[in-house]
Amino acid sequence: MIVILRLNLHRFWLTWAFLGLFMLPLGAQNPSQNKNLHALPDMSVVLEGKLTTEKDLTILNLTFTRPVPVSAFPMAHPDRLILDLPLVNFQIPDQLRQAKSPLVKSVRYGALGQDKSRIIIELAKTAAIARMGFSPVASGFAHALRIELEPADPNQFAKEARLTADQMRAQRLNFDDNNPETNQASPKQPEKVPLIMIDPGHGG
Repeated sequence: MIVILRLNLHRFWLTWAFLGLFMLPLGAQNPSQNKNLHALPDMSVVLEGKLTTEKDLTILNLTFTRPVPVSAFPMAHPDRLILDLPLVNFQIPDQLRQAKSPLVKSVRYGALGQDKSRIIIELAKTAAIARMGFSPVASGFAHALRIELEPADPNQFAKEARLTADQMRAQRLNFDDNNPETNQASPKQPEKVPLIMIDPGHGG
């Protein structure tokens, strides 16, 4: 079964309800390979990664031993696309880190905390996710995540990135409000980015 979403940049970006609650600065994310990670029995392993181009599209293909939920959102300064997923074991050859395209400057990936992994797509030009989804490969013994990137309007990208940043900031403030050591007034909620999520266990 192929799980595919068609995304419209002018309407929404993929994100979690809890994204950014414990966000770390980019330099502290430690997006390195997990080759020394002791994988749990149910942890998905990322076996292969490839960056290719097709006409105006840049395609990022990642092969997993099993599909996992994936969320994505844009961030600015520098422009990049962030993909968050449960903790996985990256076994991708280092060549992917040097891969480039007209839209992509670099791809980084690794563990983020104890229970989450992150893929950072640094952009050479503003881009949006046109399609993203898993499909079975190798007779169902593995699953390929295909992420199609297309050029995006810089102004629209900046707007979506600001909405994401505002939502993350509000969630951090709300977390402080719920901390008994703080006594801050609840901040006004900014406009929220609609929530979309790929859940491979429910057909997308």
